[in-house]
Amino acid sequence: MKKIFTILSFVFAFVQLQAQTINQVIIDPDIDKEVLIGLTDEQGLMNPIFVDNWQDSYDNYIPDKKAIKKLKKLFKKNKDLSIKVFFASWCGDSQEHLPNFVKLVHKAKLQNVSFYGLNRKIEMGDFDFIDVYSFNIEKVPTFIIYNGDIEIGRIIETPTNSLEKDLYEIVKNL
Repeated sequence: MKKIFTILSFVFAFVQLQAQTINQVIIDPDIDKEVLIGLTDEQGLMNPIFVDNWQDSYDNYIPDKKAIKKLKKLFKKNKDLSIKVFFASWCGDSQEHLPNFVKLVHKAKLQNVSFYGLNRKIEMGDFDFIDVYSFNIEKVPTFIIYNGDIEIGRIIETPTNSLEKDLYEIVKNL
């Protein structure tokens, strides 16, 4: 019994060490400002250090209904679709597009969406639990769309048409 307890204790400790902390805020020394860093969820995105008028931006964005309907259908049909969003809480484009994107996620009922906050150097420093450099992030926000493990497209910094229309153009042939 003692042996089992010891093994379980080690397993629990290992799992705790591997657990990712979300919604971390640090002072970025390059800009001397608080920033979101690492894995972030919607609650973290609503932090006023990111977008002080989050709710207004979210409420005022009206996504294209036809594109939303098509996206909802495609994402429901293809469960292998996922999106990784790299953003920076200090970045005006991220502040503009993330509330809109979250509304798009809700309206189209998108699943498998992850958000990662970066510092001014486009890295996560001590919070690197994924290799940010392997994603070749040059500008933020960057929305990377996957079908399984295969990247099928990106929306970088500012959408060409709109978030929902650009996203649909990436996934429409699946």
